[in-house]
Amino acid sequence: MSRNKEKKKEKGENKKDRVDLILSIALILAVGILSFAWSLHLKLIYAPDEYMRDDIAFWIAEHWTLPTGFEPILINKYWGHSYGFVPYLTSMIAAVFIKIAQILGFGRAGQQAAMRFVSVLVGMGTAWIGLKLGKELFKGRWGKFLFAGMISLVPQMIFLSSYLNNDGIAVAATLWIVYEWVKGIREGWTRRNLLGLGASIGLLALTYYNAYGIIPASIYVYFMTNKNEKKKVWKGALVVFLTAFAIAGWFFVRNALIHEGDFFGLVTLRKSAEMYALEEYKPSNYGTMMKDGYSILDLFTKTRFVELSFESFFAVFGHMEFYAEEWVYRAYGILYLPAAVIGLFSTLKDRKTRQVSIGLVMVFLIPIALNVYRSWSRDWQPQGRYIMPCIVPLVYWAVHGYGTLLKPFENKKLHELLYFLILLAVIVMLVIVFRDLILKSCWHDISEMMEVLDDVGGY
Repeated sequence: MSRNKEKKKEKGENKKDRVDLILSIALILAVGILSFAWSLHLKLIYAPDEYMRDDIAFWIAEHWTLPTGFEPILINKYWGHSYGFVPYLTSMIAAVFIKIAQILGFGRAGQQAAMRFVSVLVGMGTAWIGLKLGKELFKGRWGKFLFAGMISLVPQMIFLSSYLNNDGIAVAATLWIVYEWVKGIREGWTRRNLLGLGASIGLLALTYYNAYGIIPASIYVYFMTNKNEKKKVWKGALVVFLTAFAIAGWFFVRNALIHEGDFFGLVTLRKSAEMYALEEYKPSNYGTMMKDGYSILDLFTKTRFVELSFESFFAVFGHMEFYAEEWVYRAYGILYLPAAVIGLFSTLKDRKTRQVSIGLVMVFLIPIALNVYRSWSRDWQPQGRYIMPCIVPLVYWAVHGYGTLLKPFENKKLHELLYFLILLAVIVMLVIVFRDLILKSCWHDISEMMEVLDDVGGY
C-alpha cells in the first residue's frame, strides 16, 4: 500500500514538473516571439541611441578588433562623442551575429535584424533567470512565474528586448547576481557560489554604469551572510574579485592605456563632446538645472521628472514619444507599488530575508540617485530605462507583499490563486499595451526598419 502511495506521489511530482517545464518554455518563448517580431518592425529612429551602438557592432564586424572612442566614423555629428569610451558588451556580441549574417549573404536590413537578435536572446535569458531565482525565493508553482512575469512581461522590458542596448542585459545580470546571493546564503558560499557571483558581477560591469549599485550591495550581502571563518571569507572575496576582473577588468585596463588613465572613459567622453559636438551640444554650453540655479529638490517639485521616469519604466517607447493612456500607468502603479511597500517592510522584518532585502534597497536607490544627479547636473534624462535594474528589487518586494497579504489565512491554494490572478493581470496589461499602443504607433513595415535620422554619420 505504501509503495502504491509512493508511486502515485512520484507520478504526481513528475506530472507537476512537466507542467512547470511547459509553462516555463511558454513564458520564455512568448518573450522571444514578441520581442523578435517587434525587432523586425521597429524603425531605427525609434530605437533610443541604437544608431550609435550599432556603429560599434558594425565597426567590430568589419575590422575584427575593438575600436577606441575616437574612431572618426563612430563619433556622432551632433553630440561629438561615441559609445566606444564606455562598456559595449552587447555591441561586441552583436558583431558576431552581424558577421554570420554577412557570411550567409544577408543585406543591411538582415544584418540589423541579426544584431537585434542579441537583445531578443537577452530578453529570453532574463525570463529564464527570473524563473530560476523565483523558484529559489517562492514556494509553489505560481510564485516563480509571477516573479519572472512581472519582470519580463513589462512592455518596457519587451521594448528593450527588441533593439540593441545595454539596459536589458543589465537587468539580466542583476537577476543573476541576486540568484548567486540566494544560493550562496543557502549553500554556505561554496566555490561554485563564489565563481558564479564573480562571473555575474563581471558581466554586469560590462553593461551600464547606472546598474553598478548592485556591486556595493553584493559586498554587503556577502560579508553579512558569510558565516565561515574570517580567513576563508576574505579568500572567498578574493575569488569573487579575481573572477569578475578576469571577465571585465581587461576593458577598463585597456581604457586606461588608450585614454590617458581614464579607466571608466567618462572624462574622455566629455572631452570628445567638448571638442567635436555642435556648439549648442557641447557640455560647457548645454543647459542644465544646476547651471540655471535650481536645486535638486526643484527637480522633483518643478518638473515632471518623477512622473516621466515612472511612466517610461513601464511603457513609453521611441525617444519618449509614444505613451499609453493614463489609466495604464495607474494600473501598473496599483499592481506593483502597494504590494512592494508591504513586501519591503515584511522582508526587512524577517531575519531570513533581511540582509538580501537591505542589499536590494541599495540596488533600488543607487540607480535612481545616479540618474537624479545626472539629470540635474548634466543631461536631463527622466527615462525609465536608465533605472531598469530597479525592477528586480521592486518585483521581489511585490511578490513577497502579495504573499504577506494572505499570510494570516495559511492557505497555500489561496496564495497560488492570488499569484495566478496577478500574473494574469500582468499578461492582460501587456496585451492591451501591444494592441492599443505598440501596433498602432511603433509597428512599421519591415522595409522601413532601416529608416534613419538624416546625416548622423556612422555606418
